[in-house]
Amino acid sequence: MTKLTFVSTRIPFPPDKDGFTENIFHIIQSLKDQYSVHIRYIFFGKQMGNWEENEFEKHVDELIFEIGYSKYLFPIFPFLINKYENSTPVLFCDFNSGYYQNVIGSDNKILYAADSQAFYRSKRKDVFSKLLFFKFIIEESFLYRKFKNIIFVSDLDVEYTKGRTNGRGIQIPIGYNLSRSFGSTTKKFDLVFSGNFNFFPNKEAAEFFLIEIFEDIKKLFPYIKVCFVGRNPSSLMKKYANNFKLNIVVTGEVDKVEIYLAQSKIYFSPLLSGSGMKNKILQAMASSLPIVCTIESLSGFLDYNRYSVIVSNTQLSLKSSLIEMLNKSDLELEKMGQSNREYINNNYSWSSIVKIHYSNIFNI
Repeated sequence: MTKLTFVSTRIPFPPDKDGFTENIFHIIQSLKDQYSVHIRYIFFGKQMGNWEENEFEKHVDELIFEIGYSKYLFPIFPFLINKYENSTPVLFCDFNSGYYQNVIGSDNKILYAADSQAFYRSKRKDVFSKLLFFKFIIEESFLYRKFKNIIFVSDLDVEYTKGRTNGRGIQIPIGYNLSRSFGSTTKKFDLVFSGNFNFFPNKEAAEFFLIEIFEDIKKLFPYIKVCFVGRNPSSLMKKYANNFKLNIVVTGEVDKVEIYLAQSKIYFSPLLSGSGMKNKILQAMASSLPIVCTIESLSGFLDYNRYSVIVSNTQLSLKSSLIEMLNKSDLELEKMGQSNREYINNNYSWSSIVKIHYSNIFNI
């Protein structure tokens, strides 16, 4: 049995809480499902004794709590925390956990960065983002050099950080748990887009569609129904929903996004910026939806299903692609959606991601 150590400043439970919990939980679960491994999870933070900790403990062999001293002070005073010896690769599950790397005695330390925060902030124009950009450049330069490999989910992040990783950045895509998706149901919406709209790229994308594309499409499809699913919709999104009550639905926060995906015919993603791999695209494919999206939406994908995913590079081509997809019959849309689900099952299920990539990372 191979003993594996994970280090983090977060508990990855429940699995569908956010991108971090989704990724780390399923990496651990798929490793245990497919291999003979003993999982030790070291958590740097305050033990709360809540149900998340209690439930997650059932999925690992050891759950160890360490006091999470300030990440900026700890490198100066590493003696504050116990040291652990480990002969196998150690995965530091989030950027902040990397600051505790010197408590693990291993020559094979790997940082799961997922995304480069400096890369994300480099695309923002506000003053606060510019300040954060310089902060993350300094932090990444300090931290990345301490690891044998740094895992990113997108090739764009690998390329952007090459100077700070000294070429040790590697791309491993995220997977998706297909059991989360719902079966076919009555279709209420022609188009659906999902996300946390407090996140600038999602807000920017939704508002771009509403201002630049929606009314032109409505002229051709007067009864079109467009659904925006997710928390923190902007005031402009709410304004459009109020002005076009028959055409636009803005849900706000929902318990399960998958329910709304199952009620839709086409997923569209008009993202103009952002970094990392988009879980929303995997989620839409797993929900058997054909997709119209920008090239930015496919960041991190090693490949995609060209039959069922239409990629547009300009505002004009995105509008044309949406019109083309909306003109297809329900039967053809259903076939395209099923093709996407099969593609995800064969290429991006968590079991296949772990088997192809993480078995090599952990030498098992």
